[in-house]
Amino acid sequence: MLHRNKYGKFLLNKKEIFIFVGFMKTHFRKNIDSWRRDYNREYFWISTQDPYYIWLRETMLQQTRVNQAAAYFNSFIKSYPTVHDLAAADEDDIMKLWQGLGYYSRARNLHTTAKHIVEEFNGIFPQDYDSLLALKGIGDYTASAIMSFSFGKPYVTMDGNVIRLFARYFGINGDVSRKAVKDEILRLANEMMHSFDPSVFNQAIMDFGAEICKWRSPECGNCPLNEKCIAFNKGIVDQLPVKKKKALKRKRYFNFLVIRSNDKFVIEKRSDNDIWKGLFQFPLIESNKVLAYEEIKSKLTEELKLKETDIKVNEEHQEYKQVLSHQMIYARYWTIESYKDYKSRNCISVDKLTLSLYAYPKVIDCYLKDNILI
Repeated sequence: MLHRNKYGKFLLNKKEIFIFVGFMKTHFRKNIDSWRRDYNREYFWISTQDPYYIWLRETMLQQTRVNQAAAYFNSFIKSYPTVHDLAAADEDDIMKLWQGLGYYSRARNLHTTAKHIVEEFNGIFPQDYDSLLALKGIGDYTASAIMSFSFGKPYVTMDGNVIRLFARYFGINGDVSRKAVKDEILRLANEMMHSFDPSVFNQAIMDFGAEICKWRSPECGNCPLNEKCIAFNKGIVDQLPVKKKKALKRKRYFNFLVIRSNDKFVIEKRSDNDIWKGLFQFPLIESNKVLAYEEIKSKLTEELKLKETDIKVNEEHQEYKQVLSHQMIYARYWTIESYKDYKSRNCISVDKLTLSLYAYPKVIDCYLKDNILI
């Protein structure tokens, strides 16, 4: 019988869960293991227990699809085959290699943590969960992945695929963004992992969630677990897992100033605690709306201290848009011919060939490829 409680109205009570899990443990593992042995997924990472490679791949797979991360992973291990190599690298080179993968704090954290591991642990990854969790950029999921895939320890990797699988299988109708609900899912997953090879189990449930128990169009008819899946048998697969509604995205209007002075372009490095920290951009004027030509001319003389007689301004009419997790960026470009050197705002001047050596946000990289780097 199903009950309403703090975890959701379709969740079994504790006594029933205990009986249910005990009865289902063998069934679940048998079917998951059988499916795994028949499933021949090709991975972009090499087969290894090296914690450096596992840390790198799991960091890249945060908020990123497998097929997108593949090329980046291969480029990174080619450029930085060991944690010592990554620690010794220049941050600008790392950011350039990361360009296009997004969530750039991941790249900065990789570099910071690599240096810490080399300096404090002689390049050897800690082999206990709490020590891993204390490293910058390593959260519960990544620490669990390293513990299970590298060291064979029984830690469940709770990615979105795993949460979705267990929320549907056990009919958990609570908001999965809540800690109490995640803790209950983790407890159930740990019950299923018992006496199972942790790395094999984790890879199996992640793959199963990605390929069978998909977010959209799950393959319930072909699912070997559908006989006992509460969501399937109650007809609520499309309702689970429950997630709180996302907040409206903040709209930001970026006016990039493509200043060309003496055959060189002016760029600057983003350093504030904002999006794209550590990447390069053209000098920026941000506004809360689309600016007209006269408005941008006025701001040029006011903010950049350029006299109207010293510049010629043209607007690039194409707008570039980039969707981030909580923001929507609308980028417009104003090409400016300056008749004297531009030396304010900690900018640097680079020639056309050198422009491609720096790491840029997607909206600028696309603009460069469309208009300058051709």
